[in-house]
Parts: sequence; structure tokens; C-alpha cells
Amino acid sequence: MKQAAFFDVEERLARLSGLGAQLGAFFRTVDFEVFRPDLEKALAYADMTELLLTLFLPEDKKGGGGNSAHFRDRAEALIRGMSYVFVWVRDNLGIPIMSETIRTMFSDIAALRDLYQDQIFTYYDADAAETRTVELPPEFDRTLLNPVRDYVTETGGFSNTKSVGDQDKVREQHSYVVGGFGKTFTQMSSTLGHIFRCNIGDVDFRDVKRISWSDVQNLRQGQAIILLRGKRIYTRLFYAGIKPEGVNRVFPTVSAAPALEAPVSKEPATEADDVARRLQEGRDRIEKGDLRPLTGVLGELYQRLGVVLNTEGTPLQDAQELLNLLFPNETSAEEKPFAKLFETLVPPSAQLPRTTEPLHADLDKALLAELVTFETALGLDERAAVEAVTHALNLYARGKELA
Repeated sequence: MKQAAFFDVEERLARLSGLGAQLGAFFRTVDFEVFRPDLEKALAYADMTELLLTLFLPEDKKGGGGNSAHFRDRAEALIRGMSYVFVWVRDNLGIPIMSETIRTMFSDIAALRDLYQDQIFTYYDADAAETRTVELPPEFDRTLLNPVRDYVTETGGFSNTKSVGDQDKVREQHSYVVGGFGKTFTQMSSTLGHIFRCNIGDVDFRDVKRISWSDVQNLRQGQAIILLRGKRIYTRLFYAGIKPEGVNRVFPTVSAAPALEAPVSKEPATEADDVARRLQEGRDRIEKGDLRPLTGVLGELYQRLGVVLNTEGTPLQDAQELLNLLFPNETSAEEKPFAKLFETLVPPSAQLPRTTEPLHADLDKALLAELVTFETALGLDERAAVEAVTHALNLYARGKELA
């Protein structure tokens, strides 16, 4: 069911052909739905052709004769020929029709030659910010390249046996054809860059066929229709005088948006609010005076560390002095934190040199061998492993004797 004031395929064919009555009779006798897919495909190509012609060859540019008319006709032939290719690569290879891709194919006649001769399509990848090529697959209809081939071969002085770089006259003739496209390309890539210069554009050229016929009739010369996010936008691309100014524009030469002032924070209601305000104001570093002193056992240990560090003594003496000062002898062992760590310590005078001490008589030699094997497996020299393990086991045994 068609929508009011919108094109249907039958209506469009009637207007395109001018044979409305005859086509109406034809539709009543032929199963038109069989041909609908092919016709819709053809209309999609027609939409692309008309849109590109509207963009690059506005009606107000017509006039004059001689060479001007010749090059305008050549430009129209190029646009009509490439429209079919642009639509095919978009619908089958997922390559969006963007201003840079159109410019890449239009401006370089060598790219056009590679297209019809080797089936190499050149396009611009906005994400990678570089020009890339892709070989057209076998299912691509080669007859679509015939208009492109005809355009290149009909360019004055062209020779298929020479490279394009050696044919100055050909490149000069082509520059006359596409030279008038420059202003439109500038508008599309700068002022309207957020629409036409991205891999996933806001404009789907296929949607142009959804405009109403009255909208088309109301267009003025040089105007184009753009569908932006589902909305129809009528814009005059040519000589619009649009300046790329303001915030968040894609055009690279615009000035950056001014920095926003930090909001004035309210008085903190909770501790979390206070922390958040400190972070906002850059006062996240804690000052020494803001540190809370330790309390309880840890506080006493911290206070005594300063005293112990200023006295001469072995590590064992420092530990015993620290704990003895904090916890008198009458304090039970269960109430002395860390006391278990010092119950079986051997004073330095009772320790023997590593290299001379034998294994304590109460220790199991099998345990010694097992631990030595473990140490050597970790990379320790066997002799050093025997000395280290023997020393550790002897300290353990003598500690039990002193306990």
C-alpha cells in the first residue's frame, strides 16, 4: 500500500516515460510484481544519477556554448556512467558513497582507466584516512563499465598503449571536465563534512527516492535534497556562504570550544561529599597534619620505634627491648602480641658459623637431605644448600632447648 503524496513505482514509470495511459493498461494485463525488483534497482540507479547531477551540474550553470557546452556534456556523461558503479559497490561491497570517494574516482583519470581495464575500484577509507583499492568480484556486471570506458577512450588524444602519466593532453582535457567540481567538493568535505565525509554517513542516497513529487517541483535552481537521520533537509549547496564556525564542527580549522568553568560546589554533607569536593578543587593530596595518629597497641609500637632506632643494639635486642618496654614480664603470653615470634630465638652468642656446624643430633638426616634437594632444585649450589639448611635446622633445635 503506497503512502499519500509519495512515489510508487508505477507513478514514477509513468512520469519518467510520459506514457501514463499506455502503462496503466499494461499494468492491468501483466503481472507487474515479477519485474518489480529489477525496476526498483533501475530506479535506485536513476536516483543516484539525478542526485549527482544536481550536486555537480546545477541548472543555473547551464548556458553558453562551444567548449563550455562540450565539457559540460562530458561531465554529465562521466557522472551518469559512474553513478551505476557507485551504487553497486555500496550495495554489494559496503563501500559508502562519500565525497572523498567520488572525488578520488572523478579527479584521477588513471583511476577510471584502472576501473574499466582491470576492474579495480579506488575509494577513500575515512577510518584509516587513506585511499584504498578493491578488485571488483566476478558477479559484478562488466557492462556497467562501458560508459566509463567510453568516457576515457573518447577523451582527446587518449591512447590505450601508453600510461596516463605520459599523456599530458589527456589529463589536461579531463581537468577541464572535472575542474568545475572543486567548489562542490569543498562544500561537501568541509562545511558538510559531518554528512558527506564519513564511512557511515548521515545521508543515505537511496532515501532520496522517498521525497514527495511536490517537494521536487518546489526546488529552486542549485538546490539539493538531503535526508538527515530520516528528516528531509533542503539546502543550497552552491554559493550558500556557509562559514564553518561554532562549537563541535568537523571542519579542521575551527577554533576549539572554550573551556567550561568548574561549578561551584556546595558545602559537603557527608565525608564522601568532602572527598569529592577535594578532588574537584585539586586538594586530593593529604597533608601531614591531616593524618590521624595511631591508637592502641600499634600507636605504642609506633612511638617506641623512634626510641629503639636511636639506641645501639642487634635486631634481636631491639625487638626484645621494644616488646619488654611495652609489655612488662608480668603480662601473660596470651596478651602479648607478636610474642610468639620471639619465643625460640637463639642469641647470637649461641649461633655457630655456617661452614663448621654439624647437624644437631636430635634432627633427622632424611629431613636434611629432602630440604637440600628442594633448595638445589631452585638453583642453589649443593654445598651452599647443605650449609644453609643445616644452619636453619640447628637454630630450630637449639631454640627448642632454650625454650
